[in-house]
Amino acid sequence: MATSAAQVDRSVALMDAKRAVVLQALGIERFVSRTRPVVATPVLLVNAMERPALVDAIRHCQQCALASHRTQAVVGSGALTAAWFIVAEAPDREDDQSGDVLTGRAGALLTSMLRALGLTREQVFISTAVKCVPTAGVARVAELAACSSYLHRQIVLQQPTVVLCLGERVAQSVLGAASELAALRGQVHALSFSRASVVVTHALVDVLKQPLHKRAVWADLQLAADVVHGHSR
Repeated sequence: MATSAAQVDRSVALMDAKRAVVLQALGIERFVSRTRPVVATPVLLVNAMERPALVDAIRHCQQCALASHRTQAVVGSGALTAAWFIVAEAPDREDDQSGDVLTGRAGALLTSMLRALGLTREQVFISTAVKCVPTAGVARVAELAACSSYLHRQIVLQQPTVVLCLGERVAQSVLGAASELAALRGQVHALSFSRASVVVTHALVDVLKQPLHKRAVWADLQLAADVVHGHSR
């Protein structure tokens, strides 16, 4: 007679219960793994999600090993109907604790540059290409790939006029291209999955290390502003 899945489940549960009783009697604490299994969410499923389901999927994501090390996944912050969709590479430890994005020095730099354009953070939407803080300090290629469907779906739902990519790796994740930063800057790119235009600039953490990049970032921000203003005319 074939054994049903339900019978197997009951048998396993009974063995687990007996094992727990024996361990308790011996004064041995039962080991519980703190490592969460990696569970991939199909891209087709993500592509069908509306915003509440997408936010829930990001917050409970188990697509890579970073899920075991995060305090919380960072979805993004700002106006959900904003014309500007700004993407940094990944949350840092401060973001991981607060649930916000770009809360440190890089965020302060972005805030000041947006202010120079006549914008506040509340008038744009800011997110990350990787939704959990990377254990290696920078996001690995596999981690960027694991989160790419979430980011793409966020852009589709937002319907921004311009996506501003902060850094080469972010741009490669958004555009699906392997081009270097120098080849990506100074022009407006099209997306295959959205009508939004893409402008690429330096990662803000790099600008903090190399202040001379500020002039280039300002030029890129003005290019992005021209895209938005041209769309609104």
